[in-house]
Amino acid sequence: MQNIRIIHANILQGFIFDGGSYPAKTVQEYNPGKYTEILKPFVPDIVSLHEVLIDDQNGTSKQVENIKNQLNLKHYATSKSEKSWFRPDKHYGSALLINGVTIHQETIKLPKPKENIEAIGPDGSIWVLHEKSALAIDTRILSRSVKIISLHYFPFHHFGRRLDEKDFEDIRKELVSILDPGDTPTIVVGDFNNKGIVLAKAFPELFDNNHFVEAIKVKTSIKGGKDQLDHILYTPDSIELIHAERIDIPSDHYGLLADFRFR
Repeated sequence: MQNIRIIHANILQGFIFDGGSYPAKTVQEYNPGKYTEILKPFVPDIVSLHEVLIDDQNGTSKQVENIKNQLNLKHYATSKSEKSWFRPDKHYGSALLINGVTIHQETIKLPKPKENIEAIGPDGSIWVLHEKSALAIDTRILSRSVKIISLHYFPFHHFGRRLDEKDFEDIRKELVSILDPGDTPTIVVGDFNNKGIVLAKAFPELFDNNHFVEAIKVKTSIKGGKDQLDHILYTPDSIELIHAERIDIPSDHYGLLADFRFR
């Protein structure tokens, strides 16, 4: 029986990480080809990318198009986020690249706290909690339907707040209802920004009633950090985990890889 291989990677907008930490991280040259050079030998069926460069309001991305072609994948979709701090003429966002037939794709607005959440940044500017979205694709791979969801969650730690706060319980539950797989095999990948707390404690609702299981747990998914912010979750009643590992990429994040098999 064939496996499905998925890779999740934050590619730092195609730049090569040179050290430091947010917001003072530094980069070397722009070289997105270095990422594909590393990922291609793994022969993934699905690739979730964070911090890709988006060219316009329609979500067009020459960067993602090139990565798709170099990895021999069939389709990509993007979700636009904020302005790039490396390339002010572009936005950055998320992308899903797949080797299957796309049945449906959508961008889902993530439930956001009703209160205004602000902070003073290191440079004295006012930071505001921006809207965020998840990218979802229903696809057919190996003649089976599967839903892939990629999200980059709110960075509450930048505002002196914690994801597990009682005040955020309602939006955590609302997100779980959005992610609810029903009878469809589902894989959720992304950066949950669970700084300083493991995901099972930061977002316990994800794991209630065995909705999702974490494919891989590592000491950190951040270069020079102590937290696993990046995660791959799956529905254990319909998908079996075969193998998972952390992979080194030239970003400030490590990549994650998982092999699955349909039950």
